[in-house]
Amino acid sequence: AFRHFAPGRRRAVKARGYVLASTLSILLLISTIALAVSFMGRLEHKAAERRSEKRQAELAARSGLAFAESKLDNLEGAYFSLVLLDHTETWDSADLPALPFSFIVRLEDEAGKLDLNLATVEMLERLGFTSQQAQGIVSWREERPFAAVWELEEALGTGALQETGDLASFLTLWSRSPNLNPEGRPKLQLGNFTAQELVAASGGEVSSSVAERLERAQITQLSQLAEVVENKEELAEVVDWIADAEGADRGKININTAPVEVLRTIPGFTDELVEIIYQRRHSAPFTRLAELVRLDAFSLSFWAECAAWVTVGSSAFSLEAEGSYRQGIKRIFAVYSEGRYLYWQED
Repeated sequence: AFRHFAPGRRRAVKARGYVLASTLSILLLISTIALAVSFMGRLEHKAAERRSEKRQAELAARSGLAFAESKLDNLEGAYFSLVLLDHTETWDSADLPALPFSFIVRLEDEAGKLDLNLATVEMLERLGFTSQQAQGIVSWREERPFAAVWELEEALGTGALQETGDLASFLTLWSRSPNLNPEGRPKLQLGNFTAQELVAASGGEVSSSVAERLERAQITQLSQLAEVVENKEELAEVVDWIADAEGADRGKININTAPVEVLRTIPGFTDELVEIIYQRRHSAPFTRLAELVRLDAFSLSFWAECAAWVTVGSSAFSLEAEGSYRQGIKRIFAVYSEGRYLYWQED
């Protein structure tokens, strides 16, 4: 037997079906939206965590730099020649009392490198550049001094850094050396002191006869000392107490921290002298230029060539800090000199 449904009832059943389907669709849509909101909330929470971790990592890197600053500001200049024998040093927060973050700071003496804006063609060739490359570097900087070592790529052409291998690691733009005498006071500038002032400043180390000769000579460059003194001992007397008339402090190479490759670029230096310096500094680092002058392998004739390029100290250091907190990592590269930053770059 067949049941008979009136048309009105059939329409009601059909309407209820539509309502049920619509309700289920709405519930599904709400559930999907809820899941999406929940997922987005979790993503936002994770993103906030990552931002927080990155910020904490940055604070860790800056803490590492502050730690390095305190070392550089509070230690005497002798530290630079007595400790940085390989021209680098690393500080790790793991060596300190427990911290909520970690950092590693790598310090490098910029005076242990060759200044790209000041080195002569001959010095660049000694480092390993071809004659054409060295000439190209000097020609480029005459129009526009280098602002970064990687600009060698522009000066010498694409692929230049690959062709020259590791030479870029021996170059700097930030070489600085302190113009201070062994007492930590500013050196007297040639042509601007009397014999009495030189004798007094040196505490009697410079004899009156040598001081008077220098006063009469009225020279302005350290390289000219070889024309005034009579022997190496007289040169050793005065070399740590006076500076060029303009008081230049850039471009000099720290013989305590420069690698052999850089020492060989210094005008007047022979392979024998370089080897002696390299061996000597590990057992008895140079604290004065007089100690260099007194080496048996050092000739008085060398001084005129190397005077403008040698020092036993530095006042500019590159600091490479890496801070980490959980999964956050931050790197900062900076150049620090005498209480201020000359360069700052963050990744």
